[in-house]
Parts: sequence; structure tokens; C-alpha cells
Amino acid sequence: MIIGLLGTRVGNLSQWGKTETALKLQTQAYDLARSRLGTTDPITLEAMCDLSRLHCRLGNDAKSRRNTTAATKEFDQAIKLSRKAYELSNKFLGESHPATLDKLNALAVAIGEKGDYSKAIPIMTRVHKLRCEVLGEDHLDTLESLSNLSGMHSHRGKPDKVLKMELEVYESCCRILGQKHSTTIRYLENVAGAYSRAGQDAEALRTDQKIYDLRKEVQ
Repeated sequence: MIIGLLGTRVGNLSQWGKTETALKLQTQAYDLARSRLGTTDPITLEAMCDLSRLHCRLGNDAKSRRNTTAATKEFDQAIKLSRKAYELSNKFLGESHPATLDKLNALAVAIGEKGDYSKAIPIMTRVHKLRCEVLGEDHLDTLESLSNLSGMHSHRGKPDKVLKMELEVYESCCRILGQKHSTTIRYLENVAGAYSRAGQDAEALRTDQKIYDLRKEVQ
């Protein structure tokens, strides 16, 4: 109960941009889960993974300020935490368990955020493959991993491949959630960016207009 309340508070603080405060509170949640439930309990491992995500956010904040040293420190901590969470989840739940795949996804994201795409892409490819097998191609977690993979490839100069992947994610999300769902619109924004990077400016503008119109409709 207390751990869940702390997690809700952390989520709110993170949304408000108070990441450092959120990190302190999430550390308390993790320590509490570890002492009451044990190191390998799924709730403890999820708390550890949430810590990793917050360190990633702090790393990106530092990167935006061009503080490379601080960014690297935060990303390294995120990688360390997510790798430990993945290894423990893999050991006790198995590699194909959805919770384990969540931890592996977080590890790939952390490595990618640090900029090491040669390591991140194979891991995220594995996450996507396993999620397709375990959850199905149209599951939202599967689409998330495909979108993450697309984002990583965008840093490797493969605009046509990225566009194809982003369109696949968006079209699948339309079928599952509908065109006006906030998640679908977010993926459509990715499509607009992919069109732009592929040099298809007219399609990018048309997609931007579609996003604008959809947002007006759902307000």
C-alpha cells in the first residue's frame, strides 16, 4: 500500500519536471520494497527499474545542458540498475516473462540514451522479437518496442527503414485504440518526424496538419 502510494507520488513529480525529488522518493520506495518484500520480489524489481528510468531522465536533462560528465554518470547508473533488474527477473521469472521483457526494454533504452546504439539495437530487436512471440504483434508493449527500435535506427541514418517502422506502429495502434487516442496521435507525431527525416516534406506537412486537426477534435 505505502509502496504504491510512493510510486503514484513519484509519477506525479516526474510529470511536473521535479525529477530529482522524484528520484529521492523512488529510492525510498525501492529500499522499502527490498526490506519488506526481498530483493527478487517483482515489486522490488519494478521499483529498481523505475529508478533506472529516472536516472535516464536526469541524464537527458544533463545532456540538454551539455553537461556530458553528469549525463554519462546518470546513464551509467541507469544501465547498472536496469541490467541488475533484468538479470534477477530473468533468473526467477524466465526470459520470456512479460516483466522480464520490460526490464530488458529498459536496459536497451538506457544504453540507447547513452548513445551506444550498436549495443542497444540488438537488445531492443530481441525485446521486440520476444514480445511478438509472447504477447502478439498488436500488443501495445510490442508496438512500444518497435517504436523504440525505430528511434534508435533514426540515429544510424536509416530514414526509409525508420519511416516503415513508424508507419507500422501507427497503423497498428489505429486498429487497436482508434485514430483519436492520445497514444495513437503520439505515434503519428513520430510518423511526421520520420517523413521529414526521409526528405518527404509534403507528407510531413500533411501529417502535421492531421495531428493538429485530431488534437482539436479531442479537446
